[in-house]
Amino acid sequence: MKIYNLFPLVAGKMPLWIDKLDYIKSLGFNVVYINPIFQTGYNRNIYAPKNFYKFCEEFIDPFSTGGTEQFKNFIDTCHSKGIKVIYELIFTHTSIDSDLLVEHPEWYIMEDGSLKKYTIKAQNSWIEWGDLAQIDNEHSVDKDGLWEYWLDVILFYAELGIRGFRCDAAYHISSKLWKFLIEKTKEKYPDAIFVAETL
Repeated sequence: MKIYNLFPLVAGKMPLWIDKLDYIKSLGFNVVYINPIFQTGYNRNIYAPKNFYKFCEEFIDPFSTGGTEQFKNFIDTCHSKGIKVIYELIFTHTSIDSDLLVEHPEWYIMEDGSLKKYTIKAQNSWIEWGDLAQIDNEHSVDKDGLWEYWLDVILFYAELGIRGFRCDAAYHISSKLWKFLIEKTKEKYPDAIFVAETL
């Protein structure tokens, strides 16, 4: 794979991405990796998804079709030019105003009655993001429902034509969950690939 990172905040609205494909291919790239374009929370952080089945308005052309149609059109055009697409998955956290928090509060980590903010350890210190809520992938009382939800998200994008997934903060998620997701995805899409961010 020769991967070109099409960064949405630089590339603009989805229909404009198509205009870049011939140039990307001329450079020798055969894969386009796209950072997350899920609908975002109040802070507009593309790594703070509010809804995994909707798209951030910043990347949707309001004078064209809907977000799903625009994304699929881009994917289909990539395929017609011999370019595969890798899309980013975020399964460790959501925005603190996520729809999931309202629908499934049991999927989140609570500490002393409060919602746990997403934290990571970097250079021997802990960093907390105040606008992110941490998902409880391992100990949720509805772990099975949560894992099935993540699988449904993957299959939704696979059905749009995505066959590659870049797994954000994959090292924060158990190998059991990845094994479940990868095996179930490959049952339906044997050519799917998963690329892990591991630090």
